[in-house]
Amino acid sequence: MVTRFKWVHIDYLNALAEHFDLVVAYAGEGGQGAAQDGIRAGVRGVPIGYPPDAGNDAVRARLAEVIADHRPELVHVMYYQHEGLTLMVRELVGADTPVVFECRDPITTLTNATPGDGYFEIERQALEAGDRHIFISEAMRDYYERSHDMDLAGALVIPYAFPGFTIGPPQPKLSESDGRTHIALVGTADDQPDHGRWYGDIIRSLVSQGLVVHSHFHDLEEFGLSLAPYRALSEELVDYHCHPTVPHREGTRLSDLISRYDLMGVFHELDAAEHNESATLAVCMPTKSVCGWLHGAIPVVCFPHYRGVVERIEEFGIGFVVDDIDDVGRVAADRAAIAAAGERALACRGEFTTERTAERIRDFVAPLLEVPAT
Repeated sequence: MVTRFKWVHIDYLNALAEHFDLVVAYAGEGGQGAAQDGIRAGVRGVPIGYPPDAGNDAVRARLAEVIADHRPELVHVMYYQHEGLTLMVRELVGADTPVVFECRDPITTLTNATPGDGYFEIERQALEAGDRHIFISEAMRDYYERSHDMDLAGALVIPYAFPGFTIGPPQPKLSESDGRTHIALVGTADDQPDHGRWYGDIIRSLVSQGLVVHSHFHDLEEFGLSLAPYRALSEELVDYHCHPTVPHREGTRLSDLISRYDLMGVFHELDAAEHNESATLAVCMPTKSVCGWLHGAIPVVCFPHYRGVVERIEEFGIGFVVDDIDDVGRVAADRAAIAAAGERALACRGEFTTERTAERIRDFVAPLLEVPAT
């Protein structure tokens, strides 16, 4: 079961379908047209409605129909903001059908909830409803344990993943021709200062330290986010280049692009007055980090705040942690260290594929599907 279906779900679900007879009940879309694109790509998707739009009763009735039609042996409930639907699933399937609760962004951090309010209670209930748990980071698991006084040591921790077919061989580095350190910035960018995803000041700092900055921000003009400030900044700063974004599902195109750079920057304005996501960023794993490791085979540079990223850097040696944006120049100056971290990122690309993730989930849930001996 998927809440707010997005394009990132498509290849993940198809990888799981290699190991399970999979039917996907999806509650709404996180991107218009994503679910239909998924169905065209082979996902067996069944819409059940999104509770805020269709109402809980209608969604419950439709979900009950899907469960009756397909009689699942296991229900895997996926992100995002799916805690309430996890409780609905548990109510409908009863105690005998195992439920797996997977989360990448806790609802209590997304809403900046405080202990004791309704979000904390529904989050606790959703965790209790799961027979198994899958989290994006150890930091998230630890957060849940602290917040709800629960033992979640048995949870499976898996990183964000992209499909293996998007990996291409590393391309020649831009730095080989000019001797400069080139850093990529990708994802969503705010167009206003004092917002969490505002990159104007970050870009200025990086350029002032001698780096060549390449952004590939999503073009979200139709949703009210303009890239005009970044286009203007690229005209002002010789060493900043504002490029179009490249979708991750177009073969190896994104990999061919990102692998030309030396570093992937994972930064936000953590003290921003508006659109501040610092609570979630402390425990999640921004997709741009895995874009660097898997698509580019390049190291990531980030702040200590991003524990979900830092724990992978510490495990595999595939990046650098700086206390302040003005410290990135020190990393950029050590070309040998960047090259060595890049070789390690190249060697562990397979850890961040949807195929590897699906295999790990298959093995993780296997005990739930074993038929008891008679």
